[in-house]
Amino acid sequence: MESKNIFSESGIIITIILIAIPVIVASIIVIIRAYAVLQNYLKKKELEKFNEYLKGLSPEEVKKLEQRKTELEFALANNELAGKTTPIDSKGLIDNVGSAEELRFIEKKKKSQPRPYIEPNLTKLILWYLGCAIFWLLFGTTVGEYLGIKFIAPDVDHCSWLSFGRLRPVHTNAVFWGWASLAMMGLAYYVIPRVSNVPIASIKTGYRSLILINASVILGSLFLMAGINNGGGEYREYIWPVMALFGIGIIISLSNFFKTIAKRTTKEIYVSNWYIISAMMFLLVIAVVAYWPSWQTGLGETIVQGYYMHQGVGMWFMLFNLGLMYYFLPQQLNKPIY
Repeated sequence: MESKNIFSESGIIITIILIAIPVIVASIIVIIRAYAVLQNYLKKKELEKFNEYLKGLSPEEVKKLEQRKTELEFALANNELAGKTTPIDSKGLIDNVGSAEELRFIEKKKKSQPRPYIEPNLTKLILWYLGCAIFWLLFGTTVGEYLGIKFIAPDVDHCSWLSFGRLRPVHTNAVFWGWASLAMMGLAYYVIPRVSNVPIASIKTGYRSLILINASVILGSLFLMAGINNGGGEYREYIWPVMALFGIGIIISLSNFFKTIAKRTTKEIYVSNWYIISAMMFLLVIAVVAYWPSWQTGLGETIVQGYYMHQGVGMWFMLFNLGLMYYFLPQQLNKPIY
């Protein structure tokens, strides 16, 4: 009977490599720390020898060292050539100088703009949005990296939850709905009150929206790994109750933004607000069209998928990011629309 070497299995090799990486990194860190401790010990020994040497110096030698120290610490006062008498200035070159002209061929350095005040509670909310977005970015890219390993070693695991067909939509949807969407929403909670010159209508509503969107991505990922999906096309794999949670999160934030803009202290509604609000409204329309069951059969589903993909990118991400861009780019671009 032919014996099979376990080290010929690609899955075993990858596992050993993944285990070896942190072990090697930890070993390098330990070596660096040990080397630093050894260097400190040697320096301490040298210092002790130097102290013993100083104790054995004669009084004349100590006096010479102190004199040398005084010489090394000497510095000019920068007024040695100045006199105490009043200077003769018959042409008024000194008395009539009242200002120093700027060098016209060198651009004047501009002072930095003061950072705008942001309410501490709103700052925490924005950081929570951005923190969750970064988590989903790391999660989605990690899943994508694991899927890349499966191209080389397709038998690295035999768990149905980790199969390529189930993990791929987990990767794409986590990046689409978790990373990009939450990052945009977090920045919107900064831009909307800033250009409206009023505080956000409700901080609690922002947290509720954050919880619902995160719950949507978590449940959607678990359902996809369990094999429960919509059976549709790209980015439409979440089942409708999962997308309903996402939609509710968008609706309550949309209402929050409406209330904030309605209380604005300026007459104008700035371009940023128009784009952000319209993107959120379009997303709700796109989701309803994509998940309404009446036309989800045959050619109708293909047409809906084409509409969903194009409008999802064009009317959700493009419009939303245009709104953010018009704020964060130079203020000359952020023109009011009456």
